[in-house]
Amino acid sequence: MPENIREALIEEIIHSELDMFLAVKNQGGTSICQERPESFRLMREITHGVLSDDFLHSYR
Repeated sequence: MPENIREALIEEIIHSELDMFLAVKNQGGTSICQERPESFRLMREITHGVLSDDFLHSYR
């Protein structure tokens, strides 16, 4: 898979994950990690960056 298509797929996955993560209502209010979406994005980019294209398509 060309790199730009793979990057777009990872970005689509992270966008969906972040939307779900930010929608979680915590008992004590917004958590510190929810206030740092760029940290969340970076951690997910690292996680997804090593996964196979087939896995990423299936996960999406």
